[in-house]
Amino acid sequence: MKNIVRLMLACGAAIPVMPAYAQMETPPAEAATTQPGTPDPTAADSAPAPETTTASDAVPEATAPVGTAISVTAEAAPAGAEASGSGNRLIEEVIVSAQRRDERLQDVPISVQAFTGEKLDALGVKKVEDLPALTPGLVLQNKAGYTVIFMRGVGTDAFLPSADPNVPVYVDGIPQLSGQGAANVLGRLQRVEVLKGPQGTLFGRNSTGGAISLTTPDPQGAFGGDVTTEFANYDTFNTSFFLNVPVSEQFGATLSGYSNRSDGYYRNVAGPIIDTFQRGARTKLVWNPTDQLTISAFGVYGEQSDPLSLTTKLTRPAPLLSLGGILLPKDPTPRARSVAQDLSGGDALINFSYGGSADWKLDAIELKALGSIQRLNISFAQWDFDSTDRPLITFYTDNQFQEQKTAEIQLLSNEGTPYSEYFSFVAGAFYLTGNGGFPSLQLQVGGANGFGDLPAAILGFPGFAAAFTTPLNAALAGVGLAPIAGLTGPTTLTAGGILSTESLSGYFQGTLNLQSTLDLSTRLNLTLGARLDQETRGLHGGRLGIILPPNNPHSDRIQDQTTLLTFPVPDVSATQVPLRAALNWFPVDDTQLYASFARGFTSPTYNTINFFTPPDQVKASRVDNFEVGAKTQLFDRTLTLNTAAFYVNEYELLTAFLSVTSGGVVRFANAPKARIYGAEFDSTWQALPEIDPGLAFTASGAFLKSKYVSFPDGRGFDTATGLSFGPGSPLPARDFSGNRIVNTPTFTSSVGVNQAINFGNSSVELAANANYNSGYYNTPQQEKLYATKAYTLVDTHVSYFYTPWGIELTGFVRNIFDESYTSSRYAADFGVLDTLNAPRTYGAHVKVTF
Repeated sequence: MKNIVRLMLACGAAIPVMPAYAQMETPPAEAATTQPGTPDPTAADSAPAPETTTASDAVPEATAPVGTAISVTAEAAPAGAEASGSGNRLIEEVIVSAQRRDERLQDVPISVQAFTGEKLDALGVKKVEDLPALTPGLVLQNKAGYTVIFMRGVGTDAFLPSADPNVPVYVDGIPQLSGQGAANVLGRLQRVEVLKGPQGTLFGRNSTGGAISLTTPDPQGAFGGDVTTEFANYDTFNTSFFLNVPVSEQFGATLSGYSNRSDGYYRNVAGPIIDTFQRGARTKLVWNPTDQLTISAFGVYGEQSDPLSLTTKLTRPAPLLSLGGILLPKDPTPRARSVAQDLSGGDALINFSYGGSADWKLDAIELKALGSIQRLNISFAQWDFDSTDRPLITFYTDNQFQEQKTAEIQLLSNEGTPYSEYFSFVAGAFYLTGNGGFPSLQLQVGGANGFGDLPAAILGFPGFAAAFTTPLNAALAGVGLAPIAGLTGPTTLTAGGILSTESLSGYFQGTLNLQSTLDLSTRLNLTLGARLDQETRGLHGGRLGIILPPNNPHSDRIQDQTTLLTFPVPDVSATQVPLRAALNWFPVDDTQLYASFARGFTSPTYNTINFFTPPDQVKASRVDNFEVGAKTQLFDRTLTLNTAAFYVNEYELLTAFLSVTSGGVVRFANAPKARIYGAEFDSTWQALPEIDPGLAFTASGAFLKSKYVSFPDGRGFDTATGLSFGPGSPLPARDFSGNRIVNTPTFTSSVGVNQAINFGNSSVELAANANYNSGYYNTPQQEKLYATKAYTLVDTHVSYFYTPWGIELTGFVRNIFDESYTSSRYAADFGVLDTLNAPRTYGAHVKVTF
């Protein structure tokens, strides 16, 4: 009831508003390509259509720091709202590239939620990690510095560089590095597309849950730009800029940059905490040597330091280690945003990427080529694994890396292609090569006196003795070293492993216009697609070592390390065939009904940082998605309502288990079968188009029912003792069959209200948005100890725009009611480790557009 009352207050009390303010001049948008069997976006209609935003429109800026989130500073374009006559930035029609060509969102037989940068600004969205607030069924977490994404319950909780996400991120059609690299984008965003369900036919490897596609705009014809400065609590100071530079009629460039810093909202009462900052820049160059050829190039650089990625709070110690609260006492303030750690947790990273594309529009075909080189370096990452002020166990690395090279060629039919009135297609080939991992991940046990700093209870802890002390002594004896009782000083174990990947694929998807082929009275399309993927992965340099005093315990030099064990493993290869079939029908104008089947795969892989046992090899996962949906516009197109129902079977789902007493650090395994079914909707309503065209409402929701159908060898922790169970652990495995899938809330929803008021040369926008999450489990064990509770978040902002000066003034409050929940929660050897969400934040920003 409390959450319902908050929701009503937020949506009724704050009357949101829409701006109309100056923006640089833009040329007319190029008409989108019309697919066979789909309505022409430019066709006249009896009801006035909302403005169509195409790939060439100038839209809001989005700056994205590296790390786990993409920061967005969106700029509204008043021309969009005024030209459409809608009076509100939420009322718009978006052109998407979900099928690798420009199409109206309402005509695509895929469940997609799409947002222009202008719409993101109107909804108060500042980061890609905010997208779950607008996209029910999407769950995004930061796990130990890695981005973990679940869509409709499809995803993986494995968070090492070798575990590919099931919802990859694309920027201008190019796949981004996984994990920390998911935020390797910045610059002005033209639109964001959240594609739901397997997208393996056109988007390739590992997109079994869906894909997030970001599009940046090309340079426009007039010089212009903007500068934004933001102040907020926790000593937050953010600045960003954007420049559009037309060098000539054929050549132009964009440049954007950002610098964000904050004191952060976590405190370490036992010591320091690392700095919080993000900074970087992006440039895009576009050359049009002819009317048919466009060549572009981009470059991206970014760096960040983030304490929250690896700052955790021990809220419930393992019972056998607690000893009635004497050794590891229960935290008296589990909901406080403070920790007591002897070492600062967090990571610092640098990333860069560059590449380009060429688009050649011939009379009968369109040819595209895309390529990129991406690199990410972790210059510092440290985790106080026991999350206490005692020198027990710490992870550290300063040389983790990932690198990736991609190349793709596409062939697309156009209006000049023979028989284009009956059939359209896209075909292509894709190549990827990359490697990454840990040359030296270090596990430091004890402090100045090595194992002598560990309390006797730790050394005698059954799990620690059986799974850590005993195999370590055996490894030491194998190279003629004394057992751990004879070691003094910080005792540091090192693990290494570099995963290499080479992937080659070819794909084809075609759409048959059955209306023209069969001479039907209504539009009916059949889409069929397939992809052939061939991938090989290898793990190299797998080993266990030890750094003995007096060497630097944080040294990554091999000569400072004594190798105890090596883990040679064979390469693993897979040949996979993602499939897609869809039938979509337009029984009346502005209404589409569709049914589809999609099959997707993830790659087989290894975990990279086991200590005493060989790395786990896991099988490829397969997802089969059956879906029916409807997309419609009602009441003279003032209400857009899209719905879908789906049934998903998932095979060999990749799962992860975090424990140093299981023979490794993060152990991988496959859950043989899982099942998900559910329904979702999203809607936008201009309630009073004649009386109050500036008033708009949004609402969306998703219901998910999920379970592991078969998961007999589950890993976890016994809640009565804290001992780990499962393969390689002190206790036998347990059956998780019937448990809910991790990171899968039963119900999520979002509602928003936005009111725009124009005053000639100025305008005001008031907006509020509330989203609800029913909660979910963070481990397959399905214990309340490891669950994230239900929560409701409410955000609001007020903006004033003065067109003659190009000024925007905005005040905002996020998480108005200071709701607190665990944004990440781990089950680990020492107990339950938590990180809380951001508290109430408030501030203001000013933007000057020129």
